[in-house]
Amino acid sequence: MVVLGAFSILLAIGVGVTIGWRLTAVAGPNGGGSEAILGRAFLSIFGLTYPLMAISRLPGLPATAVGKMLFGLGLLSALFGLASFYVFTRRVFRPEGGWAAALVWAAAAAAVVILVGSAWTIQGAVDKQAVVDGMRPWAFGILFLAAVPFVWTATESLVYYRRMRRRVALGLADPLTTNRFLLWAVAAIAAALQIAIMAAFRAAGWAIMAPLPMTASCGTTLLTIGFWYLAFVPPAWYRTRIGAP
Repeated sequence: MVVLGAFSILLAIGVGVTIGWRLTAVAGPNGGGSEAILGRAFLSIFGLTYPLMAISRLPGLPATAVGKMLFGLGLLSALFGLASFYVFTRRVFRPEGGWAAALVWAAAAAAVVILVGSAWTIQGAVDKQAVVDGMRPWAFGILFLAAVPFVWTATESLVYYRRMRRRVALGLADPLTTNRFLLWAVAAIAAALQIAIMAAFRAAGWAIMAPLPMTASCGTTLLTIGFWYLAFVPPAWYRTRIGAP
């Protein structure tokens, strides 16, 4: 299980950072477009959160000042990345929606509360178990905050994919871009499924590193990053298959 977990984490970091780097490169030096926002989300979560959280859990570190600092930085980068997913979805699909703007601001406020509450909780922890027990309520808040943008962006993307498919049939849309909406939606569904599974196991009192939760988490992680890879770094054989130039 440890090997499987390490493999999925390293693969996720590699794919996520690659996608984030490509998106920020496409955005250009100004970095103000949707690509830049999404690129920063990927770089923040996969380039910072994953490594920092993994290091903070190494034996002997969790309850130390260094371990707490690494955990806090990892949480900060995770919440920044999640906020970026909210902003990206609103900007791409609902730029004029008042309710979408309200949702983004509500998510930002919730992220601040979670960050402050988590920092207050872990600063007094004396060992790893105290960190785990203290973070349990906040963990459910983080999972809920993470699930919402994936469900939201999946729904919006599927609706848009249906519209784009009709345009492809008329020769008015690019097959690669159209297919990207589908892949983005499926990846988001897989990510939301992973979050739901993790929440269910936590609620049932299972340790996340236990064989069954770890297998489910790794499986959905591999699915998610696989679809993301096809969406943003499509190999030649896949482009040919969907009829893209």
